Amino acid sequence: MTAFDFRPTLNAPDDDPYLWLEDIEGERSLDWTASQSARTLGHFGGTRFERDRAALTAIFDRPDKIPLININ
Repeated sequence: MTAFDFRPTLNAPDDDPYLWLEDIEGERSLDWTASQSARTLGHFGGTRFERDRAALTAIFDRPDKIPLININ
């Protein structure tokens, strides 16, 4: 039986240049994520974004629209 190769991991990296993003609580990953979020909001943010977010939040948070599963 062949052993399973669990790579890539942070301790045994492969050729993935973004493997460091797997460290989801790491300082580098958090800094990169924050910078990407700021970049996105800088491009797409503003009054229109806030209006759309408020409208979608109101739609998705309606208690009568929460899907329930029933087995009949």
